Amino acid sequence: MNKSPNRTLSIGVVDDHPFVAKGLAAALSLKPGVELLWDATDADRAVELLDSQPVDVVVVDLKMEEANSGLKVLRVVEEKYESTSAVVFTAHAPRRLVREAAVLGAKGYFTKDVDIEEFVDALLEIADGKASTAKFSGALSELAKPNPYLDISNRERDVLLLVSKGKSNVEVAEELGLKVGTVKTHLESIYKKLSVNNRTDALRAALSEGYFSLEELV
Repeated sequence: MNKSPNRTLSIGVVDDHPFVAKGLAAALSLKPGVELLWDATDADRAVELLDSQPVDVVVVDLKMEEANSGLKVLRVVEEKYESTSAVVFTAHAPRRLVREAAVLGAKGYFTKDVDIEEFVDALLEIADGKASTAKFSGALSELAKPNPYLDISNRERDVLLLVSKGKSNVEVAEELGLKVGTVKTHLESIYKKLSVNNRTDALRAALSEGYFSLEELV
């Protein structure tokens, strides 16, 4: 997508913290030819706005309260809006989510401590089809690289989730139809991958990396 010199660059923001959109609006107001067209606090509203008011660039927070809502927006943009570029703008996102964002076509990855002027300049470059030269965009491909030492398997996730709920190895084995020795082997693998030595630290690391949410522990 190349922006014509005479056309306003339109931007949409998807973030469940309204002050983020207000801060971007203030910065964008200083840039001629750039306009924050809309902001949404959840994925469903963002999809509605994309349908009614398509934008050149949509800025998406990956870590919103609603699980995977940021990825939902990226998926819709990838499938339906060829002329819209999506970028990630987030405080912190687990590597797993960043990889999914890259697969879904995100053109850049920016943390919320980025200088706002540099961020806006990068959005302009991305809108002009220069994502490869936009500052910070390289972080997306770097973070998106697979890390086999960190990625826990689905079965390991099941084991860790049950252990985190206070179940013993015997109880986990019974619930998952495994041998107790197999549960122990899974836990050893989890500890190694997450670089921890106990269940508490494994839970903390798994939550940080987005393998499951606090709600799943209830």
